[in-house]
Amino acid sequence: MKLGGSSRRLATVEQLLSSNAAAKHATSRFTSISTKDIGKCTDDLKCMRDYIALHAFISQRSAMPFAWGYNRNDCVSFAAAAVLAATGREIGFGGARWHTASGAARVLKRLGGLQAAVDRELTRVAVPFAQRGDVVAVVGARGLLLAVVEGDTVAGPGPLGIMRLPRTASLIAWGAE
Repeated sequence: MKLGGSSRRLATVEQLLSSNAAAKHATSRFTSISTKDIGKCTDDLKCMRDYIALHAFISQRSAMPFAWGYNRNDCVSFAAAAVLAATGREIGFGGARWHTASGAARVLKRLGGLQAAVDRELTRVAVPFAQRGDVVAVVGARGLLLAVVEGDTVAGPGPLGIMRLPRTASLIAWGAE
């Protein structure tokens, strides 16, 4: 089917791409992307974040009260689960497990503190460049807490569910990749 001169222009673009090896290589990385790749980080596909899964995760936790423990609802577990939802990447914190505030403190001390623990798992980014799903540190009643960028706000676990702060409250940011 020929639509005006569009098929002719398309052939010209294809010819240009086939004659330019660099352009062909650059575009070939993206030809196999499908919806099943969203939320997965690989070597060729840096990271396509699944914002729908991130939003669903945060909504699911909206009424869940704060609870200490790996895979529960403290700030570290919340951030790790949010990164998993958005990217498919698991953050293990060296296989550490905790169930109480004192257990979390021991784990963080062993890992060199909260910032060092997150630095081992994620790469810092400039706070203004943090994207949805990235992890940020904010100041809370107990000192530094982890939260996740939602957009104009950051979200993290609070006593009665999700607590939100303006994005400008972020002091440090780590990319979810």
